[in-house]
Amino acid sequence: MRTQVPGRILRLAAACLAAARRANPAVLEEPELLQAASRMLVSRLAQQLNPGEAYALSTLALTLAKVDHPFFEPIGAAADGSLVGLAAAFAGQPENAQRDLAAIILGHHLRLLGTLLSEPEFARLLAELWPDALV
Repeated sequence: MRTQVPGRILRLAAACLAAARRANPAVLEEPELLQAASRMLVSRLAQQLNPGEAYALSTLALTLAKVDHPFFEPIGAAADGSLVGLAAAFAGQPENAQRDLAAIILGHHLRLLGTLLSEPEFARLLAELWPDALV
């Protein structure tokens, strides 16, 4: 089973992470940046949908990432959007590899959201979370 994120969604995920980095210049490490982005996304989804559905989407996104990338196996999703074990899994990876891996995980989240929400709702959600990602 192939669950790879389409290239356009990966580019969108990378743009969202770059926007998050610009908004949080004190966050230097990719795992911390992905943690912050994941928490923001799940928190916002919990408001828009409900906490259980937001957690389920987060868990499913991580499960899909694990299908193609067994490297992610030790990572777990928490109800608040935290990715448990992320820092340890990313430890020792070069910075560019960490950036790519972070985009894959966030890309799976975005891919699922793109199927759940209408296009205007999806764009509005991204604009609320990362305003300059869609520029």
